[in-house]
Amino acid sequence: YHLGFDYLEFSLYGSHLLKKSHRDLYPRFGQTLFLSINQSLKNPTSFGGKTLAILNLYFPGVVPHHSTRLYFAHEKNKSTTHMLRPQASLPRGYYTDTMRYTDIFSGKFEYNFPFLYPDWSIGPIAYIKRFQASIFSDVASIKYSQETGDTIFETESIFSFDATLAAEMNFLRFFIPFTPKITL
Repeated sequence: YHLGFDYLEFSLYGSHLLKKSHRDLYPRFGQTLFLSINQSLKNPTSFGGKTLAILNLYFPGVVPHHSTRLYFAHEKNKSTTHMLRPQASLPRGYYTDTMRYTDIFSGKFEYNFPFLYPDWSIGPIAYIKRFQASIFSDVASIKYSQETGDTIFETESIFSFDATLAAEMNFLRFFIPFTPKITL
């Protein structure tokens, strides 16, 4: 767009999280809510805007230090020609950068748990604090059109289910942990 793109964003964020212990991966109980409205200033008919709502819910797992996270999101674009990049997350493993979204409904279920605390030190190079795993299931319903100039919109439901293994570690005695993950 040769004139630039200016828009206003109004957002509201709130959270209620119970303090977690050092061994917990997520809070035992908690809620976070993010609401956002974007509106174009120069050309509202062409660029429109979007509304977004994201809710995270945290619950304890079956065993101490395990946790369950539920994620819900809804995003609606008000324009069909020039759209803002989506902020609601899609199911993991889907790359859909060529789609133009008008509606996204997204949901996720995650069960996270630590399974080993080795406390291994590899000299001053690395310190491995714990190994953790996650089982997740993601689902989304999206209304979109391909970026080919057409305005034919389709609705599609996408789903993913997988597990990850991760190691929480510190490199070179740096205090912020690094967590590499492997998706199975």
